[in-house]
Amino acid sequence: MNKLPLFFLLFFHLAIVAQDQESVYQKIEKHIFKDNILFRNVDTSFTANELINSTITQQGASNSKSDIYFVNNKYYITINASGKKTLGTYKFKVLHKIPMIILFGRSGEQDTNYKALVVKQNNNKYKVDWNYYKNYTYTQTRKAYRDSLILIDNEIVNDINYYNPNISFDVLNSKIGVTLNGKKIIDNVCDSLKIYGSMAAVFKSDQTSLYNLKGKLLCKNIKSFYPYSTIYHQVIDAKNEMYFIDSLGATYDKPVKQRTMWGNDSDPNTSTTYYTFKNKILKVRHKSFSLTKYTELSRKKLDIFNDSTQSIMTMSMLEYDVKSINQDKKYLKLNEIENLARDKELEDLFLLKKIFKADKYREKLSYYLLSDITTTTIQLPKEFKKVRFVNNNTTEISAEDYWYYNGFYKPLKPSYIVVKKKKSFGVWDIKEEENSILFNYNNITPKKGTHLLLEKNNLVTYYPYIGLTPKYEYLSDYIENYARFKYPNGKKGWVSREGIEYCD
Repeated sequence: MNKLPLFFLLFFHLAIVAQDQESVYQKIEKHIFKDNILFRNVDTSFTANELINSTITQQGASNSKSDIYFVNNKYYITINASGKKTLGTYKFKVLHKIPMIILFGRSGEQDTNYKALVVKQNNNKYKVDWNYYKNYTYTQTRKAYRDSLILIDNEIVNDINYYNPNISFDVLNSKIGVTLNGKKIIDNVCDSLKIYGSMAAVFKSDQTSLYNLKGKLLCKNIKSFYPYSTIYHQVIDAKNEMYFIDSLGATYDKPVKQRTMWGNDSDPNTSTTYYTFKNKILKVRHKSFSLTKYTELSRKKLDIFNDSTQSIMTMSMLEYDVKSINQDKKYLKLNEIENLARDKELEDLFLLKKIFKADKYREKLSYYLLSDITTTTIQLPKEFKKVRFVNNNTTEISAEDYWYYNGFYKPLKPSYIVVKKKKSFGVWDIKEEENSILFNYNNITPKKGTHLLLEKNNLVTYYPYIGLTPKYEYLSDYIENYARFKYPNGKKGWVSREGIEYCD
């Protein structure tokens, strides 16, 4: 075997890593200037070794940014006020004669960014600059034990402890053990482990087992697991059977207690709604206001008018608006809505009248009159037929502008539409005005807004989870993280949302 290509690839990888490191150091060097308080009165004899197995804590702060525990000469752990621990790597570096510790994220020195800088000052205090320009003074404390040191084969274990500050770990003969409030709950049998809620997944000699945090073995030698919630995990066991198991060891076809959907991080009042009408898509972007805010906003606008007649007319229109809206702020008489819409130059919204029946149209439009809105009409190619949004609706889809995410599985883009062109189906992105999926399929069926069932030549696949090439004779709907499959040759099993197969 020719080793030259492998050597070249290794050299190329190291060159990229070095380049990323240098970009970080150059960024920090720009940060070093004489007026920056972080670099005043620094201790030039400072070495990173003096902080190993020590914690530095923000001085005089009840809401500390994070305590920093230095595990060894490579790893550190930040511990916030609630006890949550986050792993990272660090690099000791001398730049412009200033010795400092550079804290990175989990990806280490290959990262093109950094979390914080640590320097020591002559008064034996430590200055920590959390990126960027937020300086805190820290003091040093030593620990008599190293509860966070989990080092196996030079790799630190992911997700040591995500929520419970009362859990600690120890290593015996390169195997990890788990202790809760001083009581050993899992013996030193783990090569690595993940803790989620009240359950722990233990990895040992290519086998995976589930424990609860009282040390009870729930199931062993499983093929796959999915942390459905803090008290339920979905598993595929050694016999390739799928079920849910709770933290007491009871099994279920489906969990008794359903998890709730988490909300979105973006502004919940700012969204985009798309409507279809023949070969047109109407895009309506709106930020909702209450009637009170709408009234105040309209009154403020009066100040910009110098003409008293115009001011009287505007005030009169505002009073007319308010009186015309009943208590639930939804319904107006249809002719009043149309007059108001014309006054507000919302002519595009009359497409709604062609799409919705009168009552629905009245409700929609009166809602938008209480909003700041912009509209765009998107003309689709004439050959597009059978237009559907990814929620399988033929009339509308709504989504937040900045981050369209609903529930536990990332949805498809709301700007995707499934269309038929001639005799084939594909996916068109109305925002980018280009094909997202080519017109190569006999049929495409949206599934819960998160994925598409692609069909071709009597074979199927799920996009994006499995891929664009249909290969299964049959695919069931997903039961949370897994779906049943069958190949044309009769082979059956489960396939995860990551596209990993577990055959019977």
